[in-house]
Amino acid sequence: MRRLTRWFRQVYPPAWAVALFFVAYGVLYVVNLFQTPREMTPILVLGLGSAAYGVFRAVYFHPAQNSEYRAWLDTTPWNCRKPLPLGPVHLVWQDLVLLIALGMLAIHFWIEVFGDRTALLSRPLRLLRGGLVWHFPVYFVLLPFFAGYLIFLAMIMPAAGRTGFSAAILFGLAAAFRLITIPEAVVVSLLAAYVVAQVGVRRSLAEFPWSMTRPAEWVATLGESALRRRPRQAPVIGWPHAQLGPQRVGELYGSGRAAVSSLLAGTWSYAVMGHFGPILALEEVQPAVEKIWLAFTAFVWLAAAGRVLLYCASHWSPISLVGRIATGRFIIPGYDRVFVAPLCVLVVGHTLPLVMRMLEIPLQAAIPVSVAFVFWLVLSLGPSLENWHFTGSHRLMPW
Repeated sequence: MRRLTRWFRQVYPPAWAVALFFVAYGVLYVVNLFQTPREMTPILVLGLGSAAYGVFRAVYFHPAQNSEYRAWLDTTPWNCRKPLPLGPVHLVWQDLVLLIALGMLAIHFWIEVFGDRTALLSRPLRLLRGGLVWHFPVYFVLLPFFAGYLIFLAMIMPAAGRTGFSAAILFGLAAAFRLITIPEAVVVSLLAAYVVAQVGVRRSLAEFPWSMTRPAEWVATLGESALRRRPRQAPVIGWPHAQLGPQRVGELYGSGRAAVSSLLAGTWSYAVMGHFGPILALEEVQPAVEKIWLAFTAFVWLAAAGRVLLYCASHWSPISLVGRIATGRFIIPGYDRVFVAPLCVLVVGHTLPLVMRMLEIPLQAAIPVSVAFVFWLVLSLGPSLENWHFTGSHRLMPW
């Protein structure tokens, strides 16, 4: 018994968290038995628990997430051919045991709320093939678990120098979401994304230790407790001299990453809009179509405003608006060049949808193309952050 307990503890969350989840689910399930009609609250809690377990498996065991664990591991003779000391990042048999248990709870909930227990016992294979019995484990156990696990792996992997695998994982999740009405396709998409993730994890661990950039380190340490993080040492020379020192500010995105990120944004937009096809074909939902275009317009303005905020929050104009009017310098090329990209985003974001509507391109295709193009403009148009920081005509602010 002690050996079995030790075997489960290799990858499971703390015992109190597991106990709390099952107690909460049990209480909600019992309360739901006395309600008419039955509610979906217990199965939603089951899905949230599955997602939380997936996030735990990705975040807790990956060295890129824990700076202290990563620093200690760097001082040891560990290599990728040896198991990680805290536990494996990849899924193991213990995970399968827990997922089967959660899947059985999902099937039991379906039987109690929607199913016919007698028919299930007499014709189990027939119901499993043609019925909705096994849809519940797919949608409320497998999908939340793999979504949490893969999304956080995709967030962590750039810190280990595997950005391409992160994009591939997110493309696989987009395919699962687009085909969400077909449970078999969802399972295949999730498994394909998992295989890609494990290849990326293995290759990243083979290159350990990593030289982590500051943005990548920030993303990778999202799961760390604030109490465990060491505060960064303040620059000795202080502001503003520290900002003028030989530091590398970097770019918002390189051309390749900008293209991939834009394609990813367009793919997810297509995955979302694909589910509105039958509804948008009805004439009485035209007001809803206008609301979708209105939401896209708001997205365009937010994208342009975000670009301006990123570049100008700590880099102010050399003179105020009143100073420009008083001196007659209405345009300062060295500073105002930063507004060219946001203006292009606004112009393209408003004209491209109009052109597509004139060409009678379906909304399910027009929105993803427009989103991808706007993303590409925001991420790829110059100046780069480094060029802007060191050569722009601006005032540096201490934040």
